[in-house]
Amino acid sequence: MTDSSTAPTVKRRRRPRRNEADLRKLILNAAKEEFRLHGYEGARTKAIADRAAVSESLLFRYFGPKADLLEAVTLSPFTALIQSFYDRYGSSGSLEDHRRNTRLFVEELTHYLRENRMLIARALQPDVRGKASAGATVLHDYFVQSVGFVSRLQPLFKRGGDADIDLTVRVGFGMVVASVLFSDWLFEEEPDPQALNKALVHYLDRSVVP
Repeated sequence: MTDSSTAPTVKRRRRPRRNEADLRKLILNAAKEEFRLHGYEGARTKAIADRAAVSESLLFRYFGPKADLLEAVTLSPFTALIQSFYDRYGSSGSLEDHRRNTRLFVEELTHYLRENRMLIARALQPDVRGKASAGATVLHDYFVQSVGFVSRLQPLFKRGGDADIDLTVRVGFGMVVASVLFSDWLFEEEPDPQALNKALVHYLDRSVVP
């Protein structure tokens, strides 16, 4: 018989402490998967918390109700995409830079829209969208920054039209978004992504530097 007083002590391994950024990322990834599998209506915050290995109360503390979590899931990659756009265009100084940056932005934006098409459509529904959407704030900042970039580019190339720059930027962005989100309305068959991107870049390039 073994003397319990001499039995080796088994130490329980403690889970590494996770910081807030890591926890937020875990929750967002779990939410995206739950929304993908079950849709917005079918997804449950408890299931999302379980998938992320966090408490439901922590989920609510970081993101609030499910509608806000859906917005965060769709907004987080979009915000990163826009920041990448700022970084590239902030140092753009030639026609070649502009065309390369436009191509990269269109490729990244259309990829984001295709990957998140259903979630974006659901996030825009009146019962989910708030009056002061965080997405609207990001878009507003994007439009302001883009107008500044375009205003700087046109005199640089000594070319330009008489179209309103702010409207040009907004219409150009809307064209890219609509070509993906409303593709079933616009096209009889889903267009080849590369061919569509090429057409979009052509129109955007000519609208900025006609």
